[in-house]
Amino acid sequence: MKKLMLIGLLCYVQSAGILAQGLTLETYVKADVEARQRTIDGMYQQIDLLNSSANEAAINQASSSNQNQVDSVFEFYGTTGVTHSAYGGRHSKEIEQWLAGHSNWQQSYDALDDEFASLSQQLRTLREGQ
Repeated sequence: MKKLMLIGLLCYVQSAGILAQGLTLETYVKADVEARQRTIDGMYQQIDLLNSSANEAAINQASSSNQNQVDSVFEFYGTTGVTHSAYGGRHSKEIEQWLAGHSNWQQSYDALDDEFASLSQQLRTLREGQ
């Protein structure tokens, strides 16, 4: 049984590596920025739902829908969230260098990071108030 699990894990890792071969530094960054923007869109939706006292089922449905939108971004770029993350981990130095030469994309990252932090705080505050 352990042998089968190990073989399955190795096949999964191998297939993730094959999928990631289609990514370039530029497509990685584009997919990442789009996925982050979709995540932020979902955060705004959750804030609206919490402010309107929506029930848990509505919030969960919105969250699930948003996750599907994020998954669709990765699908558009021929990858998955897991494979995308693995690529980012393996190529972090190269991505940093690429961003250093493409300041408009770095600015997008910085703006999205700031917005994400602000929305995270708003969501925490709203959830604590329930």
